[in-house]
Amino acid sequence: MSRRSPGGKVGRPRRDVSAEMVKNLHNQGYSFRAIARWFGVGYGTVRRAYHRPSQGEAEPSADSGNHPGPMPLERVA
Repeated sequence: MSRRSPGGKVGRPRRDVSAEMVKNLHNQGYSFRAIARWFGVGYGTVRRAYHRPSQGEAEPSADSGNHPGPMPLERVA
């Protein structure tokens, strides 16, 4: 007997970060790893957001881990 309902989601819930914010920070010189630390997500999540098309992008949910303040990290060359 299956515990899942038909068509139900399986696996770990996705953390959604703003592709636009990731692209802006990366273009300012921050590394994917530094951005990932700031958002509290994994490197792969940031990399996926960077390569996601930004047109028609849905707004991130309130629990996505976005921080409204300035980024207090040192610039990565």
